Amino acid sequence: MPAPVVPLTIDRTVLPIADCPACRQQTLVYLEFAEDGSPLERCLECGTRVSASAIRHLSRSAIERLGYAVRDPSRPAAAPSHPGGAPALRACGGCRRACPRLGPAG
Repeated sequence: MPAPVVPLTIDRTVLPIADCPACRQQTLVYLEFAEDGSPLERCLECGTRVSASAIRHLSRSAIERLGYAVRDPSRPAAAPSHPGGAPALRACGGCRRACPRLGPAG
């Protein structure tokens, strides 16, 4: 008999995070695989490899306190913003440092 399906909600989700040695900050982590199939954990901000042993899993609220916007695609929501009006999205124009994907933040 198959295991029961437990619906995930964005509020119950945990996300991987680690200290990136290149960014010198806590960032979300993504996983990719090398040609030989071995896992490569990388910083979402810059792509630098991070140690698998350094990865922690944080709740949505903890991730948001780091400056990420976590949205539930099933619920429409207005984009959060900084007091100055800039979008509050790291690596999407809201930070004050160069973004590897978008160039210098403005």
